Amino acid sequence: MSVFGGLEDNAPDGSMYIDPGDAVDHAWGSSHDKNATESGDLSQAEPGEQQTLATESSSIKPVEQEQASTTHSDENYPKDDNVAATSDAPSLYDPESKKRRKRLIISVTAIEQTKSEPIVWLDVTTSLARFRNTSYRDVRRTHHELQRFANHLASANPECFVPALPPSTNSYPAGSAESSEQLRQNLQKWFDRITRSPLLARDEEFLYFVEATTGYVPIVKINPPATGLARKMIKQLQPPPDQVEELRDFRPQAKLLYEYSQETKSRLDKVSKCRKNLGASLGELGQTLLSVNGSSGAEVVDQNLEPMCQGIGKAFIITADAESGKALAEDTTFGDTLTIVSKDAFIIKETLTNRHLLMRDLLKAQHATEEKHAKATRLKGSTNISPSKVDEAITQLESAAYLEKRITSTVRRVSDNLLVEKKIVLSRLESDILESISNYVLKSIDQERRTLSAWEHVRPDVRSRDPNGGLSRLGRTTVNKSRTHSQSFISDEWSDRPLRAKDMKPVAQGKPEVLDMKSAASMLSEAYL
Repeated sequence: MSVFGGLEDNAPDGSMYIDPGDAVDHAWGSSHDKNATESGDLSQAEPGEQQTLATESSSIKPVEQEQASTTHSDENYPKDDNVAATSDAPSLYDPESKKRRKRLIISVTAIEQTKSEPIVWLDVTTSLARFRNTSYRDVRRTHHELQRFANHLASANPECFVPALPPSTNSYPAGSAESSEQLRQNLQKWFDRITRSPLLARDEEFLYFVEATTGYVPIVKINPPATGLARKMIKQLQPPPDQVEELRDFRPQAKLLYEYSQETKSRLDKVSKCRKNLGASLGELGQTLLSVNGSSGAEVVDQNLEPMCQGIGKAFIITADAESGKALAEDTTFGDTLTIVSKDAFIIKETLTNRHLLMRDLLKAQHATEEKHAKATRLKGSTNISPSKVDEAITQLESAAYLEKRITSTVRRVSDNLLVEKKIVLSRLESDILESISNYVLKSIDQERRTLSAWEHVRPDVRSRDPNGGLSRLGRTTVNKSRTHSQSFISDEWSDRPLRAKDMKPVAQGKPEVLDMKSAASMLSEAYL
């Protein structure tokens, strides 16, 4: 569940107003309402779920002021991501402001598995004015429709790092209850994250996504700035000058994360495959040892070996199951998370690439403005001045200057919001990776404990086979009679660790409390002896 607060609509009837100057922004995929963002009304979210926004000024600044304020510093941004960036916003704990808060809750209730793709059932509760109802039950969406919606959010919001949609399949067996539950949890986490973002939740496409009947297709179609071969060619060029060092260095880091996650996933698949093969081989060995008995017709050197072989065979079978369980745990916990992390890194990289393309358009607009200004200057110094040419030059100069202002404002807004989004996405990736590693380690420990318990049950059978209490004979004809027992008072012969902590040799008194290198080396030598 996620609760989104602080959404104020543009008009009482829920309609969306678009400034004519926002045509440049819409060409770059900014379909959300910027007037509400500029007014500073997005700071009324609930504590812990307010995303900081670096808003623009309500009026367009002159070009000189905008160029002078392109250098970013940490003082322009709040110290905490959960604190609003606006100063005139009402208090989050004000009872009167709580009445004006808007909510958007999307819950994944069930997953229906089909032959082609899973079907997701949703329950939506909202208090936004643009929705016709406050609650929507049993909203049916296929995974392909969710992918369309996710692609729209990524292209329509260049100032946000949109979370990657989890894939429709995972490492669990297809159609199993574990697979459906894992998919439901991943999709619920994805909906929680996109509804916590004020910019994403304000997207107009949310209304069509929720209220569409069947066969959802995005209504607002926004084409990316460059696709295909043109995008690949632009990526080969030198990036434009970037004064925001954090975003300038963040794209290479995101690219490395994408490459390393892909490489780690491929290597993990190879390790899991080897574990499965090892489990199959150990299972065959265990079945062979279980067949060693007098009734099976197998040749037995000593009848007393039968109980020990039975116990070792069962232990090998349990070990084989544990290896298969560890392989499944690697794929379901760590492997599936790496897949989502790689998709997140790819979206981050492409979002920063779109910002570079926008900055290239800004350079082109600045160059065009300079050319129009130079043309007007030459016309001003001409002896024969035509009124029609003067009007045309002034119109072109004003149009170029206005376009430059709009692109400059868009670049600043995208850069400021991406700086805030960077902290959020890094925290999100860190929590996902740590959670997956923690789950994998816990499952591996559980499998290792089962394996250890199985071999502990076999140890009495092995020791009862040898009167000396260990592995001294087992088919060997010559044995050193003076050989000590394999199990002593402190530990086993094949182990360098004591069985019990109280059996360890007490540390001599008089040792210094603060260890230096000499005393530490002395204690280590005594412990190993």
